[in-house]
Amino acid sequence: MLQPLLELISLSISCVCPPGLLVPIINLAINVRKLVIGMNCVVNDDLFDKVFVENKLQYLEEFEVRSSTELTMKTVSRLLLYANNIRSIMDLSCWDKVSSEEFLELMEHMKASNIELELSETIDRHVSLYEICQSQLKERYQRVDWFNGD
Repeated sequence: MLQPLLELISLSISCVCPPGLLVPIINLAINVRKLVIGMNCVVNDDLFDKVFVENKLQYLEEFEVRSSTELTMKTVSRLLLYANNIRSIMDLSCWDKVSSEEFLELMEHMKASNIELELSETIDRHVSLYEICQSQLKERYQRVDWFNGD
C-alpha cells in the first residue's frame, strides 16, 4: 500500500528505471510541478497513457524528457490537455518520433494562440559533465548488440 507523495513538488529520474516502476512513482507524485526524466529512462506514449489514468499531472508546470526514441506528439497533446499550469515542455527536438515539422507547427500554434509555452532552451540547465560525455559517446559510437552492459 503505497501512499501518495503529496509534498513532492519536483521529481527527477536520471537512472535506469523500468516502466513497471516508473508508472507507480509518477502516479504517486500527485502534486508534482516539475518532472524531469533523464536519457537513461526508456519512456513511451503507452507509459504516459497509464500515468494519465491515475494522475492527470494537473499541477505540472515543467516537463522534460532529455531524450526519447519512443515519445510522440500524442504525449505532448495529453500534457497540454491535462496540465493546465504547464509552462515548459523541454527537449522535444531530441525526441526521435517528433519531426522538425511537428515541432515548428507546435511553436507556431502556441504563438498564434498567444500561449506562453517554453519549448526550447533559453537558460543553462546545469547539465552535468557526465551527461555531456554520455551524449557525445552515444553520437560517436553505436551500441553493440552482443554487449549487455553487465
